[in-house]
Amino acid sequence: MAMILVLSISPLFSALIVITPSGTGDDTNLIQNALDELDAGDTLELNWDFIHKRTIYLGSDFTWI
Repeated sequence: MAMILVLSISPLFSALIVITPSGTGDDTNLIQNALDELDAGDTLELNWDFIHKRTIYLGSDFTWI
């Protein structure tokens, strides 16, 4: 079963960033790095099942859809 999670900051000049699990057992850094690189309007799509063993920090201006 695949899980798709989409996160968007705002709709202006958006880009779609898609990441897939690394297969290493902990994808925290992969997810956090992708989140840190998001610009206003970008959307992050997580394809498949991710494992994270540490806290992922989100900015206060994120919108979950």
